[in-house]
Amino acid sequence: MLHTDPAAYFTARAETYHDVYERPEQREELLLLQEKVAELMDGHAVLEVGCGTGYWTRQLAEVADSVTAVDSNDAMLAVARRTPDERIEWVQGNACDLPVSDAYTACFGGFWWSHLPRERQSAWLGGLQKKLGKDTLLVLIDNNYVEGSSTPIAHTDAEGNTYQIRALAGERYDVMKNFPTDSALRKRFADHAREIRIKRMEHFWILSCRLK
Repeated sequence: MLHTDPAAYFTARAETYHDVYERPEQREELLLLQEKVAELMDGHAVLEVGCGTGYWTRQLAEVADSVTAVDSNDAMLAVARRTPDERIEWVQGNACDLPVSDAYTACFGGFWWSHLPRERQSAWLGGLQKKLGKDTLLVLIDNNYVEGSSTPIAHTDAEGNTYQIRALAGERYDVMKNFPTDSALRKRFADHAREIRIKRMEHFWILSCRLK
């Protein structure tokens, strides 16, 4: 059976989600990515979208003034909450339906953008502008497609979203995973942000900008 509900995959992966960060070929780049995220988020009141099981949340809490971590998946948040941390507020919610607030000076998304459908990206950025306000720092990190390392692309839909077939505990899941180029990212963000900076390594990329 092939599962097509995105939530089903992330629910099934909750207990082992951190395994993705243990790949030896990515270790050196991951450390560099962690250093850069810490540098950018230092001293901020951070809203994290798609926090999952809290891998990046706990690192943000080491340097940020405060962290509000949002995810819609019950199983992911249940894992995240197992280790209480008074510096973190865990919130079950939809990253595409955030409340209006001027309480945050930065927004962070770790490996979340690639799962946001291309046709909804501009609307999400526009909503973020309205809800968090001008000059809010936005930082996104995500994967590059690496031949021989990444799960192969299985198909592409009419909107240009790409999908991988991922196997887990004898089940198969059809998971959206987009791999945008630098030019595609700049074009998407141009109407919503300024000071757009992109650093691309072999396995990862990081984008930082200020909302207009």
